Amino acid sequence: MNTLELSIRALAHQIRTKSLSVRDVVNAHLDAISQWNPRTKACCFIDRDGALRSSEALTARLDAGERLGRLAGVPFSAKEHVRVAGMPRSEGGGWGEVGREVSHDTLIKLAYDEGALCLAKGNQTEFGKGFVTENERFGRTVHFLDAGRTPGGSGGGDAVAVATGGVSFGLGADASGSVRIPASYCGLYGLVPTRGLLSETTLSQHTHFLTQLFRLPGIFARSLDDLHIVFSTLKKFDIAYPYSGANPLGELPDIVQRRATRIGILSQVRGIPVDNQIS
Repeated sequence: MNTLELSIRALAHQIRTKSLSVRDVVNAHLDAISQWNPRTKACCFIDRDGALRSSEALTARLDAGERLGRLAGVPFSAKEHVRVAGMPRSEGGGWGEVGREVSHDTLIKLAYDEGALCLAKGNQTEFGKGFVTENERFGRTVHFLDAGRTPGGSGGGDAVAVATGGVSFGLGADASGSVRIPASYCGLYGLVPTRGLLSETTLSQHTHFLTQLFRLPGIFARSLDDLHIVFSTLKKFDIAYPYSGANPLGELPDIVQRRATRIGILSQVRGIPVDNQIS
C-alpha cells in the first residue's frame, strides 16, 4: 500500500485500526521529503528524530487502548515562522541566531491534540513579504515540476511539501496570497477562512502592522475532502483569541451528514464578470 496516496481520512482510519503503523507512515513521508528536498528546497527544517519519537509515543497511546483523534498519525508541515516546540524558527530572516521553540502555536497544539505529527518546516519568503519563496538563510524554493519556475509565495515551501507527498497537509498564514498563490501554482487546495474560525493566538507578530490586519491562518491540502477534515478539526473556540468565532459549546450536529463534494465559483458579481485568473 502506498501510504502517500491515501486521503487524510483513510490514513487516520488505517492508523486507528492498526492496519498501518505510525512509524511506517512517518518513515514513508520522510523518505519522500528526502527524495524531493535536495531539488526543491521546500523544507528548511526536517525533524526526523522528533517525528519518530512522536510516532512511538502515539503508538504507545494506541496500544494502551486510547482513542486517538481525527488526524491520528497524519504528517504535516508548518510554515517556517510558525512555532513548533523543539523545532527552530527564524521567519526566513538571514540575521540572528535560530533557536528552538519551547511551545506550540495554538493551531499546532490543536493538530497534535488530534494526533497529527509535524515533520518539517516549510521555507518562506523573509517575513512573508513576497510572492516567491526565497530568503538569504535558506535560499530559493523551486517548483517540483520545473526548477526554473517558482511555486509561488510566501508559503511555497509547504505547498511543495504537500504536492510531492512529503506531508499530507500544511499549515501557514496568508495576508495577500501566501497560501492561495502557492496552492494555485502547485495544483493544491488552499483555504484562508473567515477571521475567527482558525485561532491566531501566538501566530507570528514580526510582520508589518498593516499585514497583521489582513493576515489569517491557512491550510494546504491535496483534495477538498482533506481540506475539509483538517479545517473542521482545527476550527475550535479559543478563549485567548478575541476574534474567535467557532462555537464555544462545540460543533453543531451534522444532521444530514454533509460531505465536502462541491465548491462554488463566481462568474460574475452584480452583473460584472469576474476575471478568469480570479475565479
